[in-house]
Amino acid sequence: MIAHIMYYFSDQNDLVFDPMAGGGVVADTCLAFNRKCWSFDMDDRPDTRPEIEPYFWDITNLKWPIKGKTKPDLIIFDPPTSPEGEADGGQVRLILNELPRRKRRGIKMSVLSFLSQQAAGN
Repeated sequence: MIAHIMYYFSDQNDLVFDPMAGGGVVADTCLAFNRKCWSFDMDDRPDTRPEIEPYFWDITNLKWPIKGKTKPDLIIFDPPTSPEGEADGGQVRLILNELPRRKRRGIKMSVLSFLSQQAAGN
């Protein structure tokens, strides 16, 4: 699905932003499709995924993690949804899954709204 989104909604050399990189599918797809990528995840894995920068999203105090850089051409927002078998960020997945569905959706929509506003420069 990521490849289809990237193919149809971005061009070569476009900048793609992945605020919750997880295993790095977006970063890998960017490499394959000749896109630039900013990837962030709460797990710091400099030995295995040096292209993914460590960043923890604090839902009570959302901040744009990129200072003084160009705005992305595409944001791929794929928040964690399941704790089963996940080593990276499993704690956040577990916390999200313990919340009622409506509350979980509200948190995801808040982060998505914030990312959209920041990307638009508002």
